[in-house]
Amino acid sequence: MSGSFTKIEVLYLYRDAGNYKIYDKRVLPCSGQYTIDEMERRLRDVLIDEEYFLPRALGISQLDFGYYDAELDHDWLEFIGLCRTDQEVDTDLDFFSFVENMKQLKQEVLP
Repeated sequence: MSGSFTKIEVLYLYRDAGNYKIYDKRVLPCSGQYTIDEMERRLRDVLIDEEYFLPRALGISQLDFGYYDAELDHDWLEFIGLCRTDQEVDTDLDFFSFVENMKQLKQEVLP
């Protein structure tokens, strides 16, 4: 463990059935002495296929292009990465709560 920081940016995207993408991010408070690599490893362990999560794990609504074909599209978001940031926190959820939410949702979706 090394280096302390208080905010982390979670970068992700929504990819529809036509491979069109919407990129987004959330800034979460965090605490502890973990490196970015350690935090990303911890998160990937609870993601679906180490890459996907449901938007409700972050407490956000589904990203889409204004249309949604339930036969082709899906609800999953694709995790891109984490980075330290000085931007304003934009959610009440902290990083470790997000990890715990994803762990619980994964168990519901993939028992």
